[in-house]
Amino acid sequence: MNSPFFLIEYEGREVLALDTGLAPGSFAQAKFGSLLADHGALFHADGSWTPWVPEGTLEHAGTVAIFGPAFTGDPPGAAALPSSSGERDTGRFWQLYRRWLALQPRINEAGRQLELARSPWACLVNRASGEALVLPQNPFHRAMTAKGTVYEGQEIWEHPGLRDDRGVVFTAALLAYRILTGTNPWQAKDGETLRQRMRDTPPLPARFAHPGLLPELAALLDAALQGPAPESKKAGTAREVMRPDLESFSKAVLSSEWSSPERLYRSPDEETVSKTLAERTRFERERNALESRKIFFRRHTKTLVIGSLAALLLGFFGYDMAKTARERPNTLGLEPAAVVDMYYSAFTPLDHERMEGCLAKGAPKADVTATMNYFVISRMRQGNERIIVRNDPQPVLDEGRVPAGFIFGTTEIAVEELSKDEQVARYRVQYKLWFPGETAMPGEGVTPDETPAQNEKRIDVVTLEFRKDRWLITAIDRTKE
Repeated sequence: MNSPFFLIEYEGREVLALDTGLAPGSFAQAKFGSLLADHGALFHADGSWTPWVPEGTLEHAGTVAIFGPAFTGDPPGAAALPSSSGERDTGRFWQLYRRWLALQPRINEAGRQLELARSPWACLVNRASGEALVLPQNPFHRAMTAKGTVYEGQEIWEHPGLRDDRGVVFTAALLAYRILTGTNPWQAKDGETLRQRMRDTPPLPARFAHPGLLPELAALLDAALQGPAPESKKAGTAREVMRPDLESFSKAVLSSEWSSPERLYRSPDEETVSKTLAERTRFERERNALESRKIFFRRHTKTLVIGSLAALLLGFFGYDMAKTARERPNTLGLEPAAVVDMYYSAFTPLDHERMEGCLAKGAPKADVTATMNYFVISRMRQGNERIIVRNDPQPVLDEGRVPAGFIFGTTEIAVEELSKDEQVARYRVQYKLWFPGETAMPGEGVTPDETPAQNEKRIDVVTLEFRKDRWLITAIDRTKE
């Protein structure tokens, strides 16, 4: 495979060259000669390090390459590439990986003086001598850019929302995940889609990728692969996980207990494998649904902003759309079961005010926000496209058809009382929530209004409390099947 860095004979000696991918004229015009001022670092077996200094440029196969002293080694990032035989040398890559991970504190130290690349492709490890070369950031990035996605460059190994040591931990966990499971926690056809999925969705848990992986190691990788913590930690956020720092992550992975791959796996029985696969199917279905919702709302961001501004202006000038607190729907005089019915029957008519009237102060309002967003989109579509938006999935189901297009609502609602006294009541509510599927891309032969809707089965445990003179929902504990 054509590598972005390679050994070559030049003026009677061997040198290590980084291909810029630029013809001599383009290289000069872009003034990339400044890349020669960026130094790498050679880490020696005794713990010391010395600069790796680029010495000049040479022309190879029609492009300019930056060269410096020769060094022979393997990049741990190569674990991401399939071998020619189709088999993976997990043991060799695990040792390369551990060497690269052990270097991170020293790379941080050298990084105070040099701008070093942190990608696992930028580190060449010589297992025989114990030495390692870390390439300078800018020449390395230029070489990776020249090779496009051949080496799964920056977008694979860097989370778009994480920087500094948090980004290094993410990269380290991702590389370990790839080595030990043989797959990627996110799948995508291109770098932009991959980056967006990293932002929008959680990683595939390591135990789903390899059911035999040690549970404590799988849990460590899952925690390290989480994206930035959400701004809100109210109910409904899926990423409230304590992410390990670089020191604690390295200490665990570099421990003697995990020194070889043979110690990292166990042999699960058939029942465990079957159960894990079923859980993976549910997880992937929920993750796909989450991604579809986020794509839908991103696609309608302009509509939501315009609709929200219009509502604010109308409310400010005339109060025509904003009822007084006394006029708004409320639960005064209702039994707790009726409050539950009032809340869940408000999804389909997009009555976010009715839903909000059922909630106590401080109760989670994710449902209210989602319903209000769909309400704004539906009204804007009716105004702009001169169409009647029918979002109720039930009539379509009654006709034996699959709901499609702009669908949002609940079906198959079943309510069961769990407990009730004078102050607190609890109910289990099972239902399906329908929402728009990911809108088809142009050229796929399916219009947005023909795209099949998605649904998720939910089980909510709803807690109500009697506050002052009425029953109100104070908590919703939600699980999805």
